[in-house]
Amino acid sequence: MLLLCFQPEQLVYVETDAAETKRLQQKIEIELKKKIAEWRARYVTRWNRYCIQAFRRLLLQSVLDLQCGLMSVV
Repeated sequence: MLLLCFQPEQLVYVETDAAETKRLQQKIEIELKKKIAEWRARYVTRWNRYCIQAFRRLLLQSVLDLQCGLMSVV
């Protein structure tokens, strides 16, 4: 049985706009904060720079895992 491959011969990457990337990162951070605050509705959630740094590392690792196929999108 012959299996066909639908992958392109090569990937073409387009440079992204740094300002747009930063805006998207900030939007994701705000949404995460809101969702965690909703989840912890009974408690006041204090945010500090270490928490934001951890979120940024988590986001970066998630993107890298998606690119490597280690994580599935639901």
